[in-house]
Amino acid sequence: MRGTMRVAILYKPMDMRIEEVKIPQIKPDEVLVKMKCVGICGSAYSLLSSWTQAHLLSRNL
Repeated sequence: MRGTMRVAILYKPMDMRIEEVKIPQIKPDEVLVKMKCVGICGSAYSLLSSWTQAHLLSRNL
């Protein structure tokens, strides 16, 4: 798949930005899921306000 996609990147607490990046090339044993809609739950505020919690969460993906 070619082209670009929008991603949400958390740079530091309370600094999440939507950016355009190239669509990654996937390996034969991987899948790339196209999202039509996403949202952030209000209870996720603590993840956005705490770098440590959000960073640890992203390492598990």
